[in-house]
Amino acid sequence: MKDPNGLREKVKRFIDIKGDDALYTDAEMVEYLLDNCEISFGEHSTFFCKTDLGDYNYPQFYEVLIPRFKKEFEYFEDERYKALTETKTLGMMFDFGHTSPNWRDVISLGFCGLKKRMDDYAEAADGDKKRFFAAAIKQYEAAERFIKRAAGEAKKAGKDKIAEGLSNLLVSPPQNLFEGFQMLLLYHFLQHFAEQTWIRTFGRVDQLLFGFYENTDSGEARELVGAFIREINDHDMPENQPFALGGSDECGNDLINPLSYMIIEEYRRINPPWVKIHVICTEKTPKDFLLSALDSVRHGANSICFFRR
Repeated sequence: MKDPNGLREKVKRFIDIKGDDALYTDAEMVEYLLDNCEISFGEHSTFFCKTDLGDYNYPQFYEVLIPRFKKEFEYFEDERYKALTETKTLGMMFDFGHTSPNWRDVISLGFCGLKKRMDDYAEAADGDKKRFFAAAIKQYEAAERFIKRAAGEAKKAGKDKIAEGLSNLLVSPPQNLFEGFQMLLLYHFLQHFAEQTWIRTFGRVDQLLFGFYENTDSGEARELVGAFIREINDHDMPENQPFALGGSDECGNDLINPLSYMIIEEYRRINPPWVKIHVICTEKTPKDFLLSALDSVRHGANSICFFRR
């Protein structure tokens, strides 16, 4: 496997770090990856850039986190456990891959707001909390440099809209549907590929972005929805990268809206193999929406899971 920037060798030196040093060392590792990864743009890139971090088979996860926790776990291993694993009767691994960020905060605050909140927390913290926030700020500062670098590369590649959107997210929350989708993908990249704490949902996209959708021309909105689905699909993650639609609010009101319908329609049209949709059903979920989702399944765009709430 090609490793032009030496990223894999660089992270190997962190394997034996543990205890109090691990927190800051992990931040250093993320900083190095963000400062040194390659950035490029595909011909059809709509929202975000391509990097080479996914090409390294998650070196931090496999070469740092797993070995570190295996060492910590050795103390608890007994002979029965070892016999089961040696005969492959039992298979186990440490799982860091089922996280769900607070997407409402991600969208309402944007990158600049998330960073400012972290700065505020750090100022008021003391003791171990201060260490934690110092490490987190180190990552946010590296992310800020990365976003500026990505915006610059987008400009060079003639992707002016991407460049403008990324630059805007450095100073304000998303202001429109394009920037809303871009913020979802940006945060996903920073946590999933750079920090390598795997994300398992983009949240309820139809709720998160509906306010922006209402202020967007329907033709443009449809193009952006389709581009978002294709962008996720291009991540080529065999475990799928889902997002949710529907559900209900605190009063039991169903939350399916016009954006929900558009997403299902575009999903059926594109038929992406690596994108999964979680439809959260209630007693009040519109029948025509369910029929539209079932029609998508019937015609082959069928990575749709139905949940009852």
